[in-house]
Amino acid sequence: MHRDIETVLLTEEQIRNRIEELGQILTAEYADKNPIIVGVLKGVAIFYADMIRQIKVPCQMDFMWISSYAGSHST
Repeated sequence: MHRDIETVLLTEEQIRNRIEELGQILTAEYADKNPIIVGVLKGVAIFYADMIRQIKVPCQMDFMWISSYAGSHST
């Protein structure tokens, strides 16, 4: 384990298994549709790629970049 990580909440295997389960759910739910899968940058990149691989229906991919700050105050 990395020295800067105090506690691991979920193992890689647990995360991988859950992504596979979610992929199966989304595949079933959108079987006869053409979904657009939108990821919010920047933190979603790895999860997004793993999830898209598990969705077995044709889909479009897109990204959004959003911010909750304008200037020095939260909006």
